Amino acid sequence: MTPSNQPDITSLPFAPRDRRAQRLFARAVLFACLVDCSTEAQMRVYLDNVKLGLKTLLPIGALTLLFMIVLLLGTHRLYWLKENYASLVERSNGGLLKLVQANRLAAKIGYASHALLDFQADHPQAIAAQEAFHKSPALAQSLLKEAADAWPEHATKMKDFATRIRAIADEAARPAAMALNLPGVDSGTSLKPIELDQMAKAARLLAALDEKIQKLDADMSAFNDQQLAALRQEAEDLRNGADVAIWLMIGSALVAMAAGVASSVWLTRTSIVQPILAIATQMTHVAKEDFSIRITGLRRADELGDMARALQSLKESGLAHRTAEASAAQERERVETEHRASQTRVLQNERDAVAQSIGRGLKALSQRDLTHRMKDPLPDAYRRLQEDFNAAMTQLEAAIRHVAGGADLIGTASMEITSAADDLSRRTEQQAASIEETVAAISEITSTVGKTASGAQHASAVVSTTKNDAEKSGEVVKRAVEAINRIDKSSQNIAQIIGVIDEIAFQTNLLALNAGVEAARAGVAGRGFAVVASEVRALAQRSAEAAKEIKGLISSSTQEVSEGVTLVVEAGKALDRIVGAVAQIDDIVSEIAFGASEQATSLQQINTAVSQMDQDVQKNAAMVEETTAATHNLKRETEALISSIASFRLGGMGPQGARPKAPLKVVNANAPVFAAQNGTADGDWVEF
Repeated sequence: MTPSNQPDITSLPFAPRDRRAQRLFARAVLFACLVDCSTEAQMRVYLDNVKLGLKTLLPIGALTLLFMIVLLLGTHRLYWLKENYASLVERSNGGLLKLVQANRLAAKIGYASHALLDFQADHPQAIAAQEAFHKSPALAQSLLKEAADAWPEHATKMKDFATRIRAIADEAARPAAMALNLPGVDSGTSLKPIELDQMAKAARLLAALDEKIQKLDADMSAFNDQQLAALRQEAEDLRNGADVAIWLMIGSALVAMAAGVASSVWLTRTSIVQPILAIATQMTHVAKEDFSIRITGLRRADELGDMARALQSLKESGLAHRTAEASAAQERERVETEHRASQTRVLQNERDAVAQSIGRGLKALSQRDLTHRMKDPLPDAYRRLQEDFNAAMTQLEAAIRHVAGGADLIGTASMEITSAADDLSRRTEQQAASIEETVAAISEITSTVGKTASGAQHASAVVSTTKNDAEKSGEVVKRAVEAINRIDKSSQNIAQIIGVIDEIAFQTNLLALNAGVEAARAGVAGRGFAVVASEVRALAQRSAEAAKEIKGLISSSTQEVSEGVTLVVEAGKALDRIVGAVAQIDDIVSEIAFGASEQATSLQQINTAVSQMDQDVQKNAAMVEETTAATHNLKRETEALISSIASFRLGGMGPQGARPKAPLKVVNANAPVFAAQNGTADGDWVEF
């Protein structure tokens, strides 16, 4: 196929866009077209001239090529998904996030203006609001500029949002400046009428500003929702594209596998299996001296062609041999007879040499010489026997060497076990004597602890009586404290009521002020209402002053009552501490009595347990004696085994002898189990 006849693969929907990938894909398509367009006869002629080694690699090469095509398709699709996903993330982070942050900064301008009106200028929240008021417009402008860079198609929209935020900031500057010159709503009753009027004016300006901020927030939120919907649609398209890529790769892989398997089966059957079967059939006929068969494949250039030509030569030689066979039959018979006789002599000599070599090996084995090996040169037919014999001797030598080492270890261990058993027997006797002395000491301690328990119970009864008396006194003081607390709470309630009256007067003053403002707006018609409002404000001021005086008197009375309550409470706490201390003493004495009783019971159990230990130690002594006798028998048997193994001759050494090993750590038999008999009582208990 000429290059002009090659298909335009770039028009395929799944074709790669990279030039190098396109070249590889074009070659694969060209190869597929060649295979598809060629006739089977032409392909067979071509394959007949290919060597078998290359034929076996052709299916692997075809599969590799198909999988490379699948890999290129999948890689291209994944690269496309990666680029689109990166673009989606960049727009999401660069546009939406900046827009939301700018929206929050616009709302923060309004919040800061209200905070400046609510708090004093030196208040921490007012300071933070002033800082946010000055920084938010510039930050919002910067964020919207970054959003415009991320969304060039929406740059006009971002510019409009920035202009509106700048207008909001300019409009908020007037009420913010007014708020900075006012004391703040948190000043309460200390506000002056003119300050209240300024606050009302600033509040009206902020109300209009809030409407613009809400309108801007609604517009920006609507635009944000539109962009989110578009991003969700793009994300859905990416997911669909990923699904298409996955199924495309799966389908391509399945098609590649099917095509590779089919081509491998066809290639193997037509180019290798069938020709080999044909040559095998022809060789069978030639072997049966059927020279009438026609030899095929003589024109092949591969190994099967070589076999066919060799078979043809063999066929021709067979025909020539058949022609000359009749004349040479007698000569052949004579030569064969002489040859058989010569072979018989050679075989007999070989058998004799093998028998002598094996005999020497068995003799060395009977003499316990494991270093002997069959080193005489033997015929090829008996070389396997020689190798097996030498390997068996090597394995036997290794096994005997291992057994010798194990016997040495067993001998050393048996000596150490014997020594340890002797030490254990002596220590068991010492333990039996010490346990008898321990039983006598525990009996005396049990009697002493019983007397201590009786005394502790008597002390517990006395402390319980004292505790009951102290608790009764505490109840009386608690009732007195509760009565004074009720008086204190009543005084606090009166003070709260006066505070409510003060707040009512303040609210009345504010209402009268608002009424005066509204009357002033009404003009002449509201003058009478303004006079009434001023009178109401005067009454509210006098009510507030009277409430303050009453509140001062109540506060003085409450302070005196609080001091009395404090003194009574302290007396009650002191009595409670006394009751608590007596209760703790009662608990401690009770615990001492209970502990003494438990100690008496535990010591009785210990006495019984030690008696049982004494019996067990006596039994252990008998078992130790039996163990000692068994270890001595083991030592004698081990020495006999070592002596038997030492008679073998191993490579690299003479007869085996006992090899000393590092002894095990044995506890010193003379180390005392308990402290010396003349030691202190505390030392005896620590050792016990």
